[in-house]
Amino acid sequence: MAFNVIIAINVILYFARFFISQRFLISEFALYPNSEFYTFFTCMFMHSDFNHLLMNMVMLFMAKEILKYFNIKHLLIVYFVGGVFSSLLYYLLMNDGFILLGASGAISALFGFASIVLRQNGFLIAIAVSTVISIIFFKDIAWQAHIFGVVFGIIYAYVLKKL
Repeated sequence: MAFNVIIAINVILYFARFFISQRFLISEFALYPNSEFYTFFTCMFMHSDFNHLLMNMVMLFMAKEILKYFNIKHLLIVYFVGGVFSSLLYYLLMNDGFILLGASGAISALFGFASIVLRQNGFLIAIAVSTVISIIFFKDIAWQAHIFGVVFGIIYAYVLKKL
């Protein structure tokens, strides 16, 4: 249920661009050099175009179905903290002139988590393939955020295993 709400929020915010200036939405909620601190979180709900939104929401739906029997509290931690973590690392490592938006880092965190808790390396392959497809079809993809998200998901899974 929680991930259905996240999907709905992403879709609603995407279509808000037809009623509210897209320039305003990106300037207020995407992550870019010298943006407000809250954009490390809000950038996860912004998408550049319909294909970007569709690809991310399909991947989120798949992750949700794969992980539906896990504790929702941990899945939400992986999603949101993984998304902020990947945004933060991307921000710290990139030069000026970037705009970060999309849920890819958060979704990648779920797949990294799934690869460990379900002992299925296929999820890492799925993220790698989706990242390569994204690089081919979308310009200026933040592939680093995908990697940072996967790393967070893997770390979180191992931390949970130790508890």
